[in-house]
Amino acid sequence: MKLTLYHAIRYENGKVIETDPPVNNRNFYTYQIGIRTTVFYILLHSTFPFVAFASVVDYSGIKFIDEPEQVKTILSESYKVLDTNLLNQTLTREDTSRLGRHEQEMIRYWKPETIGEVIFNYWD
Repeated sequence: MKLTLYHAIRYENGKVIETDPPVNNRNFYTYQIGIRTTVFYILLHSTFPFVAFASVVDYSGIKFIDEPEQVKTILSESYKVLDTNLLNQTLTREDTSRLGRHEQEMIRYWKPETIGEVIFNYWD
């Protein structure tokens, strides 16, 4: 992942400002990226090859964004880049029906409201 990520960032003359591994039960890596005057985050799921972009990442929530296009294009060669339409979609009973008992218990306990809050969470 790191090679693909760094290639995508260098392509845009950007830099990795900070990296955070999945700690304290968080199930994703966070890369804070700076490209020109824009600062954003790339989230990489720790188990599945899912990538998302965000403008805010903290325990109070994640604000998902769709940018920048060239970075998305490069990352999509190796990862499933999730867009905001999916991530911000309201979580339904149907969405969780195929999950295991443990995952369903976590959802009942933590009460996520969107698909993005399930995929990128702080309780795994």
